Amino acid sequence: MLTRWVVHGTVDRDSLAVSVTDVAGGSALGYQPPCNFLPGPGAWECEVPAPSNSGQDGYLVRVTPGTSCWTATRVYDGSEGDDLPDRADGCVRLWQWSPVDLL
Repeated sequence: MLTRWVVHGTVDRDSLAVSVTDVAGGSALGYQPPCNFLPGPGAWECEVPAPSNSGQDGYLVRVTPGTSCWTATRVYDGSEGDDLPDRADGCVRLWQWSPVDLL
């Protein structure tokens, strides 16, 4: 029971953006746009910066109710030449952070 609270973090627009970017293999350097909640589909829209900073790919992210775990599906490819995955899944961790947070 304690592991559930220690490992999983709170899902918010910033922590979800960092988690999705990390798992999808996007660039963790520079500006990380927060995810936006879309009430209609009950999902989040996240933009993942390409590793070469050549643009951003958009993902529709669904969080499993009662957890911090998510599944993402790429809905548009806005990067040039980078090959981010069409699908990714992961969880927001308690200590989710970005290198930019250190600045």
